[in-house]
Amino acid sequence: MIGSINSALSKEGLATLTELVTQLEKHVQEGHFTAWSLGNSAIKVSAFFADEARHHQGVHPVFDLGSLTKPLFGGMLFILKDPSSWQQRGQVRLSPTEFLGPGPSSPELVSAVRRAEPLSFASLFNHSSGLPAWTWFGRGLFNKKGQSLASPQTDGTLHLTANKRSSFRETLLKSMFNQAISSPKKQAEVRYSDCGYYALARALENTCLSHWGSWQLALNALNAELGSSFFHASLSPAHTQSAVPYFPYIVTQREYLGASTRVAREFGAALDTNANLLAALCPEDPEVSCHAGLFGTISDVEAAVGYFSPLLFQAEHSGLGSLQETPLSNARFSFCFDTPTGSNSLSAWPEDNEAKRPPIFGHLGYTGTSFWMKPSPQLQHNTLLTNRTARRSLRRAPECPRLFVFEAASELAYAKRDFDKSSIELSELGSDDWQEIRQSATEDVTLHWNDSDCNPFPSVNELRRTVGRALWKLS
Repeated sequence: MIGSINSALSKEGLATLTELVTQLEKHVQEGHFTAWSLGNSAIKVSAFFADEARHHQGVHPVFDLGSLTKPLFGGMLFILKDPSSWQQRGQVRLSPTEFLGPGPSSPELVSAVRRAEPLSFASLFNHSSGLPAWTWFGRGLFNKKGQSLASPQTDGTLHLTANKRSSFRETLLKSMFNQAISSPKKQAEVRYSDCGYYALARALENTCLSHWGSWQLALNALNAELGSSFFHASLSPAHTQSAVPYFPYIVTQREYLGASTRVAREFGAALDTNANLLAALCPEDPEVSCHAGLFGTISDVEAAVGYFSPLLFQAEHSGLGSLQETPLSNARFSFCFDTPTGSNSLSAWPEDNEAKRPPIFGHLGYTGTSFWMKPSPQLQHNTLLTNRTARRSLRRAPECPRLFVFEAASELAYAKRDFDKSSIELSELGSDDWQEIRQSATEDVTLHWNDSDCNPFPSVNELRRTVGRALWKLS
């Protein structure tokens, strides 16, 4: 290894990290992803093709975090509103008004929400609300006659007037709540639900957002608290091009919605179809969901996870019992965190949770993102980010070097490797040389990418498990 990493890790730690870098780069060679970052409280390491840095402002690449949005955006804002009372507030029953807002709502919608009761922030966070797993959010953009409510703009956005915006939300919420499991027994069952996190965003708007004034101010407060630079597709849609490429197989379905133009996005937008669609709506008054749409770097994710870890440790020792044994939890989820308690999650986790002491919490993202925490006195946590939904034309890859950045003890070290060599050999670089390579490699960037490949994305579950286990040893 190189630079500050040599002094930050033991001999065994250096060997473990070298093995991890080699393993991750082999996955890159096989086309499973093009960029990755790993880290914990001690180290952060990132690697990417030099041409992926076209829009990067910092040294670590920006990733579409996918479902990590659920805890790192929805969960964090709920806690940030009042860190001393989040456990108690999570159990409070929510009324229809807290989903629908103060304005008038149709009797049908009010009735649909009431049939889904009782609901709380906890039931939304831990996927026991009974709301459906998924629905296409675009259904809210059509009236009963099938006519689009949105007016396509020349910049590719879809404008909704205030009245039509209310109709959009009402149609969408009515569809979700009409599909909810109303039986209390069944409602307690886990049904992983993106719809639940859209409803959660509406509840946050009507109960917490007045504390900050707007979604953007709330995100600004979150970044100020963490020292992070997260951004959300609905709030900063243009910034999504600063993320490493991934080219979603569905863009925003703008053509289907009547848009006459399609905005060229070299690096795409949010992979999640619904987050992508919401990012095209109402730029002057963003429509935000907490299920997906958050973007950030390894530094951002680690800052958030580091903030969560002591809160979980305190919760586990607060006298209220383990988070896995309170109304904030169910058989699998605790608050907004997943746990490896069954075959649906166990294969991707760095260890099982059968002993439950100490418990392990975390979350996975469809885009290839992951983090895990142990609420122990050591406050252990680690993160692995990949862009497994990328499609790179490997025939052009040898023309573009791989860049690496290593961070430990607030010091940075840089390296590169030639992609066309079979061995994973790194050459250390100075900061200026590293930046020069990064800047010069961005010409004709789109020639290196394939935006038409709809083959299934590769699984990274075994890699998550392997890397997570190794990172525990480095924390």
